[in-house]
Amino acid sequence: METLTYGISTNYVKSWTWETGIRELFQNWLDADGQEHGSVDYDVESQMLILTNPGQLTRKSLLLGESEKPSGSIGQFGEGYKLGALALLREGKSLTLQSGTMSFCAGLYAFEDEFCLQFSLREADTEYPDQVRAIIHPITVAEWEQIDQLFSPDALYTTDRGEVLEEQRLYVGGLYVKDLDKVQYTYGYNLRPSNVQINRDREMIESFDLKYEIAAIWSELQPTHPDKVWDLISKQSIEVAHLHYHIQREQKKNVVNRMLQSGLLFVRDDHQASKAQDLGHTAVVNSDLGRLTESHIIAETEKRKQQDEGQLLDPTPEQAQQLERIQSVLYLLFDREVPIQLKAFRRSEQSGSHHKIKAHHEIYIRPGRYAEMLQTAIHEMVHATTGLQDNTAGFQAALEQKMVKLIEYYEQTH
Repeated sequence: METLTYGISTNYVKSWTWETGIRELFQNWLDADGQEHGSVDYDVESQMLILTNPGQLTRKSLLLGESEKPSGSIGQFGEGYKLGALALLREGKSLTLQSGTMSFCAGLYAFEDEFCLQFSLREADTEYPDQVRAIIHPITVAEWEQIDQLFSPDALYTTDRGEVLEEQRLYVGGLYVKDLDKVQYTYGYNLRPSNVQINRDREMIESFDLKYEIAAIWSELQPTHPDKVWDLISKQSIEVAHLHYHIQREQKKNVVNRMLQSGLLFVRDDHQASKAQDLGHTAVVNSDLGRLTESHIIAETEKRKQQDEGQLLDPTPEQAQQLERIQSVLYLLFDREVPIQLKAFRRSEQSGSHHKIKAHHEIYIRPGRYAEMLQTAIHEMVHATTGLQDNTAGFQAALEQKMVKLIEYYEQTH
């Protein structure tokens, strides 16, 4: 008989219970998709729990850093079943692994004033070709009932990214990880182990990863269960906080329309809230859900802007007189070389604009003081007659020429 000793005392991973140890072994009975490979048997009389799985356990797998499991599967930590054995031994359970013609019996040896993990290797009484058996003893009936909770229950909804469960618990690959906050979560989830990373204790998933994967599930469910998704959105649930990473354009459109119908539009920040309110919506700031509506608000704001800029405002009597004076000055400066119409003011963020309509030019200028309006009109007419842009030397020279002519005119008449 050979014995392999480890310098790992029973004080290591003290948070691990016998349940944690069994869960670690169960992970070897699941593949990367959380599907069972073997069988789980419990004998009430002998109080033995026997896990049977196809495959082989080699002597090399006893080394720390070595594993029989492929990279990327849920049991990716090579020391997992050794630490599981330590947790079982610490609480008075025994563990024997059988594979092929070998038995690997977990035990403890004394070192100084501590007890440390060891495995004894010997020939098995019965050969188990292409099979690995894990025998845990004793397991009481009450403990067996507790073990049953390690496995995910039947799903309410199933998608490619995972399952939605009734109780607020988190599972990865069908194995229990932790209870979820019942205030924050409406449902429980069974996530695909290939999509998440969990720590060595199998208890922690990064907050971003958890929200990301749960939102991916609801994104897949949105076309078939839109009311369920909307219920979570309307409650501002953490379960749909990262929906914007996954949802497709048509789905997003449907969600935004649902918001508009409800009279409640989620926006990213106060700036977006101000824009939404200008558009006549009741806005609620939620930095995550607001990402769903951001493009809609931008598009609607631009559409409203275009509509506003397309509206011609009827001038007041005073503004009408100003337009007549400006038009007279333009004819003077441009020698009536181009037919000009100052029809009205255009509501716009720009101070002015011009458009060539058949044989004449229409100049639109924003209401303001007479001098500013005149300057804008001259500026636009230089564009109209030269076809040059603001930053060209030719445009600046032509504009300066007209302004000099305007000054000379006022000096002669005043």
